[in-house]
Amino acid sequence: MYTNLQQHQQCMENKKIPNPWGKKGCPEHQGKIKETAEDIKDRNNIADFETYIVTPEGKKRGRFVDLTEIDEASGKPVAYYQIGKVNKNGNPPKREEEAMDDIDEKTGLRPIFKPYNLIILALFFLTGALIFEVL
Repeated sequence: MYTNLQQHQQCMENKKIPNPWGKKGCPEHQGKIKETAEDIKDRNNIADFETYIVTPEGKKRGRFVDLTEIDEASGKPVAYYQIGKVNKNGNPPKREEEAMDDIDEKTGLRPIFKPYNLIILALFFLTGALIFEVL
């Protein structure tokens, strides 16, 4: 507990903020969400942002999914989208995998993971040729 405002402000200045953009994510993350929402709208469905899903039997009691695609006619979710970075192996980080597992277990719809970072995978063949693929 801080005894005065000056001590609190000094402490906050020394703290490293893990994500200066907050819960909505960095500009690349937000851009991928907007791009995916436009794709949903192009299919004449509704894009719902930051849907909370209760997952009492999961690793956490509840999860937020970045986007939910809702069928306009039925009003029911048809897809969930999780946006994030892939690791050096091209896979979602463990925390994202766990979130998708919890959501899948609860809803029966596995979220579609859409990376916003580009990973260049180098493939070596017996000929020694180097081929790059951009995800």
